[in-house]
Amino acid sequence: MRGWFGRTGGRMSRDGVFSGVLAAALGLVAVQGSALAQDAWEEVAGLQVVHADATLPLARIFDSPDYRHQLIVTDDGGFVLDLKSKSVSALPADAIVWNEEDLPAPDMAQADELGLFLNEEGILSFEGDDGTYVVQPEPPLVGEISADKLRAAKPDYVHAASKYQPEAAMVAAISGVKTPTTIKVFFGTWCSYCKHWLPPLMKTVEAAKNPAIQLEFVGMSEDQSEPADLLGQYDVSLTPTFVILQNGEEVGRFEEEPLVSVEADLARYLGVEP
Repeated sequence: MRGWFGRTGGRMSRDGVFSGVLAAALGLVAVQGSALAQDAWEEVAGLQVVHADATLPLARIFDSPDYRHQLIVTDDGGFVLDLKSKSVSALPADAIVWNEEDLPAPDMAQADELGLFLNEEGILSFEGDDGTYVVQPEPPLVGEISADKLRAAKPDYVHAASKYQPEAAMVAAISGVKTPTTIKVFFGTWCSYCKHWLPPLMKTVEAAKNPAIQLEFVGMSEDQSEPADLLGQYDVSLTPTFVILQNGEEVGRFEEEPLVSVEADLARYLGVEP
């Protein structure tokens, strides 16, 4: 998974709205035509969609398997951007099929071409039937961030958390932890791994309803240099990193992705795995 010209899962990436253009220029495109409607598209982090001067909090953006196209999913359908021809087409909601991993595969046969999009210094804009849409980089969150501020700034995390169903046995075990526990959550809003794994952690801790367990969020800059003091103190170099502390001592950490699941790994680190 990738982010906006940044790091994802601790590895440098070239992703973003125009990753497809770069891939095509390098001769990396091998899949064309009908394959676009068959393979799941991969989600992009670090971008936001603005319509009628308001951010669409639940809009999602995906790269096609050949990196030539980008899919913007809205509440009532979506748009497909052809990054080579700079054309944009509309799709009805029923033309977007979702797999078990919550990734889409659009039926391009139902696409209705609308015209061309504009690219102005990395910001895309195009006209839909109901006004102008803009795709632009999302302002990063850097430093210590309260849970309320995170929820307000990242409604997509909140939405994903509401849909996640952690394993009940693991939640029950975590709910019984008595030792005061702090989980330092290091993440980047530009990181697709973070977009995938933070919501399950948020939902797991919420479902456990254990006042002994607290989440503390720390946003990281795209170059992973800030906030330097906290990154150095906790020896963090990968995103996301969840540092689990009890009585001020680290008892485990989660880096990039879980070994089993967020809730199973958390229960194991806390010593309550059923």
